[in-house]
Amino acid sequence: MLFYEKVAEALQREEKIKERTRTIVQLREAEKNADNRPQKDSIAREWEKDIEETERDERERKARSEILRRQRSQEAQAVISKRTIDARAIFEQNTSAGQMQSRVMPGRLQSIPNSNTQRLPSLASSSSFDLTSNVTADQPSSIPVNQQRKASLPTWPPTAVTTEEVSPKFVGKRQWPPLI
Repeated sequence: MLFYEKVAEALQREEKIKERTRTIVQLREAEKNADNRPQKDSIAREWEKDIEETERDERERKARSEILRRQRSQEAQAVISKRTIDARAIFEQNTSAGQMQSRVMPGRLQSIPNSNTQRLPSLASSSSFDLTSNVTADQPSSIPVNQQRKASLPTWPPTAVTTEEVSPKFVGKRQWPPLI
């Protein structure tokens, strides 16, 4: 029996040692948790703050976008209400019936029904020439070419060049008159 008693005592000692090591491990984990708890708590608090800030920013962004959407809508309504254009008149203007009864648009080329003349818009007073006279669509302009253009601009068609003015190396080739 002595042998069995020694074995039983050894098993009891091992059991006590295992229990002691378990308690030591538990105490160490409790100490770690106690040390880490403030860090974990602070991390959790920071996480919650970040979530709250994100939600607040999202609400503010949605509110701003809604305000901007309303402003754009109001601006669009204001622009639409200021329109004085008749959509039907624009549509009819591009049809054969509308072209016969063209509306008068100030400052643009105006067509006069049952006439072959077109009125050109008047130019600002800073211009050195005047194009406000009537120009017939079928006939060339009755205004001399030199009066229609500034003196510094070349005229079209260019005047014919005589053969005396052409140098020998350019004989047979067309040469433009010198610009003034």
